[in-house]
Amino acid sequence: MKTLTKICILVLLIESSGLCIDFEISARKYVRPPSQDFFETVKRPRRIYNQLSAEQLDPQKGPEIRIALAIDASSATVTSTQPMIAYAAETTNLVGLDTLQATVKLEGESKRSTATYRVQVSGLRSRKEAEAAAKNILQQFDEKIEKNYDDKQAVYKLKVGEYRSQRDAQIMLVRLKDAGYKAASLVRSDSMSSVSAIVFSSQGERLLSSQKSITFVPGSPGAVLQFSAKAYRGKIQVVINQRGRLNVINFVQMEDYLRGVVPNELSPKAFPELEALKAQAVAARTYAIHNRGQFASEGYDLLSTALSQVYAGIDSEHPLSNKAVEETEGIVATYGSEPINALYTSTCGGHTESSENVFTKAVPYLVGVPCVVQRRSRRATENTLQTKREMKVLLGDYGRPMTREAAILAVLGLPLPESIDDEYLRQHPTQREVARWLIHISKLLHRKSPELPDNLVLLAGFAEGLEQAVYGSESPSRLLTDADAEYILGSEAGKFSPSTRKTIAALTSEGILTAAPDGSFKDRISRATALSAIFQSLARLNLPMLQTGSLRSIEANRLRLKLADKETDVELGHRLYLFRVIKESYLPASLVRIVGGEKVVFHKDDSGQIDYLEVHLNANGAANDRFSIYSRWQMRYTAQELRAKLLEEKVNVGEIIDLVPVRYGVSNRIVELRVIGSQKEQTLSKLRIRSALGLRENLFIIEREYSQTGQIVAYHFIGRGWGHGVGLCQVGAYGLARKGFSYEEILKSYYSGIQLSKVY
Repeated sequence: MKTLTKICILVLLIESSGLCIDFEISARKYVRPPSQDFFETVKRPRRIYNQLSAEQLDPQKGPEIRIALAIDASSATVTSTQPMIAYAAETTNLVGLDTLQATVKLEGESKRSTATYRVQVSGLRSRKEAEAAAKNILQQFDEKIEKNYDDKQAVYKLKVGEYRSQRDAQIMLVRLKDAGYKAASLVRSDSMSSVSAIVFSSQGERLLSSQKSITFVPGSPGAVLQFSAKAYRGKIQVVINQRGRLNVINFVQMEDYLRGVVPNELSPKAFPELEALKAQAVAARTYAIHNRGQFASEGYDLLSTALSQVYAGIDSEHPLSNKAVEETEGIVATYGSEPINALYTSTCGGHTESSENVFTKAVPYLVGVPCVVQRRSRRATENTLQTKREMKVLLGDYGRPMTREAAILAVLGLPLPESIDDEYLRQHPTQREVARWLIHISKLLHRKSPELPDNLVLLAGFAEGLEQAVYGSESPSRLLTDADAEYILGSEAGKFSPSTRKTIAALTSEGILTAAPDGSFKDRISRATALSAIFQSLARLNLPMLQTGSLRSIEANRLRLKLADKETDVELGHRLYLFRVIKESYLPASLVRIVGGEKVVFHKDDSGQIDYLEVHLNANGAANDRFSIYSRWQMRYTAQELRAKLLEEKVNVGEIIDLVPVRYGVSNRIVELRVIGSQKEQTLSKLRIRSALGLRENLFIIEREYSQTGQIVAYHFIGRGWGHGVGLCQVGAYGLARKGFSYEEILKSYYSGIQLSKVY
């Protein structure tokens, strides 16, 4: 007895057609094999499986999309956790493969090794249009261009560049498409003989052949296919392309595709903010829908690399980014009811750029905007720290700043007057004052009460007392010899007795005691000398009474701080000592603006309130993308290295004399750069600037090193950002999410005038 079973499978080839395939399953549970008249050269598989299945398209997961995993390969190996199903383009027969590994190889391939790749721009209707396009491409990319007229199609075609590397040609293809030449495609110059794709088992058996394509489908529910050691949802098709090579394409539904894109475009481990990942998911979905079919002539929609969107399949998926995809299912950004070309960049350097200054044409939703909070959200407020304490700027010996030192010593409980001024610091302390100070710090350091000499107001006595209070018997002076002390103190060594010489030398070498600008020491100390030395002693021990953390936010009079791996709330005192720190400069302040993520150092009083707080300003400024390691960068080329780099990019002007920016964009990115050489000058524009110079971005300044004769010997490029700088700033999205912005607010901050629409 036989029963007829029908399995419907959507096979999305270049034409995207639906096939319903009939086959019989007998009582003996064997599938009727494919007809031998078609597979004359193919051995019958040792076993054909009865439980054939094909993944059905789920309307909730969006349209199917074709992603190129490899291009122009000579062979392709597909593996699976379960035996696979395969079918050739020329037949409706499904074949169950009795193998976990299948390799597709070419037969009849031309063996010529002189193949070159070019990018062809088609669809130019008139000579004038073709000449204008050629002029524009030449100016922007400086590539060789060949113009031809196609009599059959009645259009002009341009062939751009000439590459031995398929990847180099592919990069130019993407650049031309981004520049607005949508009818661009890859062509290979050498002629290919008729080729076939043959499927071999891991034992070398010939299983299947086709002159067009072979498609592999998981053989059972839950099984997945793998290519190049990566697992992918959906099916994998191996296509013979127009150059007689193999393209490996993953057919996957949109939502499953995004699971393998979002964590690779914005890492949920490095940037764990759900709203930022949701913004990335919407941008990636919108980009994919807008650019679907971009490489239709090659049989796929998008690349799996950064030239389109980075896609790494199942193994790269992450629970947080999966949640971002699920919670934005089917949502895209639109402008004028159409999905936008949702370009995005890793790190915009504080300001995005308008599209016409990077690519070709102006796009209304891709205009340059600051990467900062420009408006309030319901949850994001501008943070400011304030104190009611008025602090005087204090100067110690020889005009050295002491405001921070005095503040920290005060909150540590050192017996000091409520108000301190420069006059107080210049005066000499009494024996009793110094003794009280030294006894207090010994208690702070949990040491026994020191035996203090009776000449604490003199440098020799103070140094001995400080050594006892801070170090006890474990003083650094024990590691010095008499010769060391004389070497450190120089001509001043004779001022001190042998018993104190090493102590003063050790404290000097540790930066605890400081000589006058002329290297001399005064016999009698000032209060500034004593207090500064006490502070430096504590600082050498890392000021153990102070805590360090990262500032998350402020609400009312409470700080949310990240200490180690946990967050905690701490209340601010009204009269706290407040400092802004820029590099090594500690500036007393009555108000400090906060953007989040700043390092803070603080002290809490006995009631648990912060009475001392220093805020270290972010080195990368206030932009939302300050969390990126590429927020700021530097690169140095010698003049010879720069010339070699430019020659690689076909910029030959002779010896490099100088680089001169000519035109800037709205973000201060360089849009035109003149390269002045000993033989001629050449102007680079837009994306060609960063590619020719090998830089991360066009947002940079140039500093020069000169020889003694005034010649430029090296160029320093100091810049911000990474990428093309147009559209959504990915790390900036993370910064906004940290401030409480929703994914919709984030997207509308970077894409001007858009709306969000659910399309499925």
